[in-house]
Amino acid sequence: MLLKMMSAEELKECITDLKRKHSDCIFMYGFYHERTAEISNRLQIYIDFYNEHHKNESQ
Repeated sequence: MLLKMMSAEELKECITDLKRKHSDCIFMYGFYHERTAEISNRLQIYIDFYNEHHKNESQ
């Protein structure tokens, strides 16, 4: 059989470990989305600046 019988203590450790990994994943996911939003905001600022500058040159 693939699964071995676990003691209650081992099972508790296993669940705690899984929860920790899960919350690390959620944290990284949140961090990634925050960074992505920050980068796209900066890009938008550069794009707006470039467009404004370019518009002034062409007039």
